[in-house]
Amino acid sequence: LVGFGFLMAFLKNYGLGSIGMTFLLTVIILQWTILLEGFWEGVYNNGKFHIIKIGMFDLISGHFAAATILISFGCLIGKISPVQMCLLGLLELLFYTFNFGITLKWLGVVDIGGSIAVHMFGAFFGLAAALVWGHTPTKEEESDESSTATSDTFSLIGTVFLWIFWPSFNGAPAAHGTAQQMRVTINTVLSLAACCTATFFSSRFLSKSHKFGPPDIQNATLAGGVAVGAAANMIIKPWGALA
Repeated sequence: LVGFGFLMAFLKNYGLGSIGMTFLLTVIILQWTILLEGFWEGVYNNGKFHIIKIGMFDLISGHFAAATILISFGCLIGKISPVQMCLLGLLELLFYTFNFGITLKWLGVVDIGGSIAVHMFGAFFGLAAALVWGHTPTKEEESDESSTATSDTFSLIGTVFLWIFWPSFNGAPAAHGTAQQMRVTINTVLSLAACCTATFFSSRFLSKSHKFGPPDIQNATLAGGVAVGAAANMIIKPWGALA
């Protein structure tokens, strides 16, 4: 909540709305995920439905689903009303849980950190929704999509929180106290560190002003955690994580 909420506050006129919507979407999607995953499990078991038993993994799965919706929300800030976003989130979750079941349970795809089922799905769904809702922006709308030093600062706070907690995000599905969980944590930290270093250097030398670019630091520093998520539980060696 803290990480995504502040990260979404990069637009000067939508900071409060972005944080509030992050809160609202998270709690709605968490509940809706539990119901939908129970429904799809019954469908996959040839229509044998049963009482849904809620455990720790169900709560973790709900937060993964919320992250998917929030990634899509990042493409739609300022383009969609709160009611529309809530309805779209409920609709997206239907496809997310269906895709999650096919990808990870039927096909057996390894994706412990959700790089494929969470981040990629959320990004493409958000881009598609923005294309449907989008239109040629007016000058006033273009002005609304700019940032200020204050909004960039709040967004960077969100980046720092996400950066700190990303290893626990990738390692949450792993069995507690196992070597696999330790491997996920180490690989994620190494990947984040390498990505953060590369981002600062690239932002500085590729910028026309030769200064660090706030959008680069806010987003690209997290790319390492996303990229390594699908393979974080594998023995990829330190140089594999750094790469």
